[in-house]
Amino acid sequence: MSPEQARGQKKIDHRADLWSLGVVLYQLLCGRTPYQHIEALGELIISICGKPPAKIEVFAPWLTPQVGRVVHGALTKDRNTRFQTADDMLQAILKELPEGYSLQKTDLVGVPEADRSLVRIAPDTEPSAEDQEPQGVLTETDAHAVTESSMSSSAVPAKPPLFPARWAKIAAVAGAITAAGLLGVYTVQNSSRGRTEDGAQPDVASGKGLDGPVSGSSRDALVFDKAHPFRIIANSFSGYSTFRSERFRSMFERSEMVLRYTDETDHEATLAALGNGSAEIIATTLDNLLAYSAEGKVVALLDTTVGADAIVVNNKTFPQLTSLSALQQQVETEKLAKKQPVLTYTPGTTSEFLARLLSARLDSFDIDAFHILEVEEPKEAWEKLMDPAGQIAAAVLWEPYVTKAREAGYPVVLSSGDVPGSIQDVLVASSRVLEQAPEALQTFISNYYRHIDRVTANPQQMYRQVAEDGNLSPADAKSIVTGIRFTTALAAKRIIASGELEGRLNAIASVLVIDGQLDQPPQNVEELFDARFIDVAAENTLKLIAGLRADNPRAAERLEQGGRQDVTPTAVEVSDLMKAEVIGDLGLFNVGREEIGSQISNAELEAIAPKLADFSHRTTVVTLEEGPGTSDERELLRQKLESELRRRGLLHQVAIWGPNRAPSLHVRLRRRPED
Repeated sequence: MSPEQARGQKKIDHRADLWSLGVVLYQLLCGRTPYQHIEALGELIISICGKPPAKIEVFAPWLTPQVGRVVHGALTKDRNTRFQTADDMLQAILKELPEGYSLQKTDLVGVPEADRSLVRIAPDTEPSAEDQEPQGVLTETDAHAVTESSMSSSAVPAKPPLFPARWAKIAAVAGAITAAGLLGVYTVQNSSRGRTEDGAQPDVASGKGLDGPVSGSSRDALVFDKAHPFRIIANSFSGYSTFRSERFRSMFERSEMVLRYTDETDHEATLAALGNGSAEIIATTLDNLLAYSAEGKVVALLDTTVGADAIVVNNKTFPQLTSLSALQQQVETEKLAKKQPVLTYTPGTTSEFLARLLSARLDSFDIDAFHILEVEEPKEAWEKLMDPAGQIAAAVLWEPYVTKAREAGYPVVLSSGDVPGSIQDVLVASSRVLEQAPEALQTFISNYYRHIDRVTANPQQMYRQVAEDGNLSPADAKSIVTGIRFTTALAAKRIIASGELEGRLNAIASVLVIDGQLDQPPQNVEELFDARFIDVAAENTLKLIAGLRADNPRAAERLEQGGRQDVTPTAVEVSDLMKAEVIGDLGLFNVGREEIGSQISNAELEAIAPKLADFSHRTTVVTLEEGPGTSDERELLRQKLESELRRRGLLHQVAIWGPNRAPSLHVRLRRRPED
């Protein structure tokens, strides 16, 4: 009975049922009700109305504080600070269930007696004052904590934690069954995540039909066990944190497939591992794959960077450096003194590739005009930028240092968000595992995308994973994840089927050829990847989406959109274009004063589109400036150019700006002004 019911209030609503479900979860998780030690009815009513229940961790020290906050979020005395809807409570529960809420055979194991003995308060005694749960508003921090904190040292002796998600999972499923009539959260039990992939209910008793991979080792020539684990090599990039995650590795328990992760910062050595037999699969970028070539094929798309690395200028040491044009002017000024401004970055990383890519695509940024100071770690580039004695004009930084730079007032002039899709992380499988263990490889890839689907539907899980992996603060972890767009299986399938992957490979190859890192582009880029494993994973995602539509339509939509909807930004007002910095010239047309629209051919307009292909419509806008013609003629030209861009799938806004000055019309790429 909720406090408002116990007080006899006349208006009782669904939040009383949320309290009741909190009591159910409390008992399921620790084996007793919140007020089990009270026998007299009158005293029980007084306690419900006036005494907060003891922290559940007192009776179940194997639980994390996050699980405890979910339970007590339903058990606050004031219903206005309780969970307000069943969906709110469901979402809080889902954050603690990264592997979903379908039961597996390995979940059906009780808490060992040795661990039960750690409980320091007997089940039928009055909890002490220090064990009482303080009351108050359930804050955003409480409800959506990103990182797991350790249990108080005063609660139990130090001991390695059990798998808390297991107990949360069992309680969540059992609680959903028990409370179906109360809340209508029976959808949790009926969701496809509690079914086999063909829609049948799982046979929990036998362990058949449970959600999870099926071992293919009976058909594979290779078996990956403790003696011969499935070996993964990658570097310390936060986007690869999944492969270092204990939760990800635990997904392979039913298949008895054992993983071993190795960290390697040398890209050439990483790619060579596929050929020399020291790895089954590696994580790398497309530019490294092309630059160093590897024996194997791309079998999964991991992520793209959309702002995680950026070129930052140093306006602390050089106050005039506030924009890209100011940096360009600094280059010209120092050239007169036969000097070069200093640019720092970590070589062999996406930071260097971003700098070289932008240099190849923009006239306003030439990497050869700088003296390059190479550093071993991204943190060093940030530290050197802040050091006045270093005389660094600009640095290519990686998150979380981009966010730190913004907060400190250093201007960001270009970023990977301006050229989305150009930095693509992938999984490359060796020829050996492709030929001799395709079933094991499919298990690995399906599990990876299953994990990514879950964190796409619930981004808080990825924040937590990155924070744990890098020993970062929640804020730093979030800034990193915000700058990365993780590729779901559905998004990967679309990228390949549309030919976008081939386009990315060709575009990256052209940059490497221009920069001298590649002699010539590959003749048949489609031979560099194998899409069959992604196709299977995408089918699994479609089934997950179908099951999610009823009880969590927002998560289903996020999965359908690949984690992020491609929303066209609002149009820039012409008056605001004066604040929009020029980052590149797209064309210069010399035309007469009359009938300007008819004098520029379609072929000339088509020549502009390829120059825009790399640039994001979210951060840039195309402007038609100066030139002759009446307003109507210039508007006609604007429409013709915009139509040509749309025909090519480009969504950039095209705007007219500037006075009519004959005889030249400038077509420029400008950065959208900050809101």
